[in-house]
Amino acid sequence: MKKYVALFLILLFALPLVGCVYENLVLDEMRSYEVATEIHSLDIHLNAADFVIEYGETFGVESNLKYLSVTEKNGVLTIVDNKTKGNRSYNNAKLTLYIPHGTVFDDVSIETGAAKLTAETLSTASLELKLGAGDVSIKQLNVTSHADIEGGTGAITVAGGTLNNLKLEMGVGELNLTSALLGNNELDFGIGESNLTVLGSKQDYRIDIEKGLGSVTVDGEKVTDFGTSGGGQYSLEIEAGIGAINLKFRETE
Repeated sequence: MKKYVALFLILLFALPLVGCVYENLVLDEMRSYEVATEIHSLDIHLNAADFVIEYGETFGVESNLKYLSVTEKNGVLTIVDNKTKGNRSYNNAKLTLYIPHGTVFDDVSIETGAAKLTAETLSTASLELKLGAGDVSIKQLNVTSHADIEGGTGAITVAGGTLNNLKLEMGVGELNLTSALLGNNELDFGIGESNLTVLGSKQDYRIDIEKGLGSVTVDGEKVTDFGTSGGGQYSLEIEAGIGAINLKFRETE
């Protein structure tokens, strides 16, 4: 028994030290990357950092990731973390992307592992988000053509905006989404709790709900009669999972 206790204590103190050593291998001093041209698209592959998108006078990138690659070609800004792999998290890893006010991208593709993504506003014609263990928080998300979001184990929070033709596949993480949903929308929910507030009238939607093991409520009423209801111009197809789904509509002026 003493042998196992000793082994446990060794691991307890050694693992944080190993993490610190590896963190020092992938982190460096904060560095600025100049972006010389106007950018119309983003292609970002990041694993372990506190990733923030915020306004600046011009496009720019700052980070302390030692092996970060920042390139631009034909208006596409590509940011790749070439060293960190898997879902390892680093508390001190930072990446900030500066974009001018009023920027509307043609395409945005972001893939994260354990990275945390925070943005005040993100506007684009098409969006692809492939998320891992990190949380995502976006105050205003606008997508005019189509949005493809694949959730992981982290929480996703979108506080406002307009999404067209949303295809959402949730994993284990929690979802808190407040947005207008236009066009045809397919929502596949997972294990975590999902709170969905649609900005618009319920009369504008054709709603198709396929029940899973979790509960589903629409405007506070528990759904027992599943199938298709309504005949509006927009469609909302929901495949329920294990977690609870709370759907409500909020009309706007």
